Amino acid sequence: MGSSISKAIKRGYTRRLVLPSLLVLCCVLLFFGTYLYLETISPYNPLCALAAPTPPSLLKVSTIEGNIYIQPAHLAARTANGKVLWEKPGLDAWALTAQDGILYVQSNRLAAVRISDGQTLWETAKDTVVTYRPVETRAPLVVNGTVYGQYDRYFVALRASDGKLLWKTPSDQAFMRLQAADREHVYITTFDGRSADDIPTITLRLLCLRAQDGTVQWTREQKIPSIAYDKYKITQIIPTPDALLVQANNSFWALRAQSGQEVWHFSVHLPQESDEGYAVTVQDDLVFLSTGSTLYALHINDGSQLWSFHAPETPTNTNTLLADDDHVYAQLNALYAFQADTGKVIWKQTLNHPRYILLANGILYLMQVHPFLSAIRAGDGQPLWQIESNTLPTSIATRLVAADNTNVYIASSGYDRCYHNAHSSIYAFRASDGYQIWSYRAAR
Repeated sequence: MGSSISKAIKRGYTRRLVLPSLLVLCCVLLFFGTYLYLETISPYNPLCALAAPTPPSLLKVSTIEGNIYIQPAHLAARTANGKVLWEKPGLDAWALTAQDGILYVQSNRLAAVRISDGQTLWETAKDTVVTYRPVETRAPLVVNGTVYGQYDRYFVALRASDGKLLWKTPSDQAFMRLQAADREHVYITTFDGRSADDIPTITLRLLCLRAQDGTVQWTREQKIPSIAYDKYKITQIIPTPDALLVQANNSFWALRAQSGQEVWHFSVHLPQESDEGYAVTVQDDLVFLSTGSTLYALHINDGSQLWSFHAPETPTNTNTLLADDDHVYAQLNALYAFQADTGKVIWKQTLNHPRYILLANGILYLMQVHPFLSAIRAGDGQPLWQIESNTLPTSIATRLVAADNTNVYIASSGYDRCYHNAHSSIYAFRASDGYQIWSYRAAR
């Protein structure tokens, strides 16, 4: 009897030892199996393959006078076929503007660079306050021989020919933005602070400065809904011969440029999921506003409605509005082409989750889920070409960034934790048939 009990105890003890050992062995085998698999993906450090990518900022592309300019890693000029004209590794270019053969560059300094050979004509000293690239950087404004930009917590006016300081006025880098300028005025916006759930409105403050000396000509304060206001793209200032157009969130005003007095006001309810405000474009004496589901055409002089179009189905999250001489193109529940003066629908095309839409030389370029990149003729909506994503980067950090008469460009970025290598790439496709003609990769 005692012997039977002893044997039973030994068997139970053995099981208690064997089962955990088998479990540990399975875990070890699983670990090494996973290790060997990851080694085929990342041979230098397999565990790096488990790290989530954190891509750097995308390169930007500006197309000017047949050449392209890659920024902000460093300023570089290339021809349409990818040939390098010149590079300036020491000069970052957060944003740039071109006029009369000169590039005016905004970064933590202001500079003027000759387009033909890349020679720096003048530059300010480096900003002692802002040494990083802000999320949203305004390109310099060049009007009537004067360059307007931001530097060392000041808005500055520089003589375009030699960079001489004409005047400066203090700025708050966190909230103030240089928005627009004309021959007589410079327009700046600021807010009263960050919005919060318990603050239904915020105060938008518009300052009009005299272009001659930077003194304040008038100011205007306006209460606006606080939804996502710190996305600066939702605030626009558009000077026109008839009025100064101001858009902020879901409100739109026309003001007299000399006094800031309101001429007319327009406001409609935006879709609940929208935090981008209106999409706005101006054509001759008309302004077009899209809410993502409805498109309005208004007379600039008095705000009267010429026509409107409502898309009955669910609107897209991509609120895009573009215009050429006679047509307006709006991404609502589908991509529509309208006759600008009558609102007549010329054509309609349903897209597959569109992300970016550009218009250049009578062609609309589309980036969507499928096909990845395509081109359609703007006049009649006829497809020209399309390419799939099997050989191209398709991450959320991929964007359609520029198009001109010759090429269309996309940018992509990534970060390899194993090699500690952040990189951004530019891909150039021929506008006529979508053939990829060159690519450029910048490691940082």
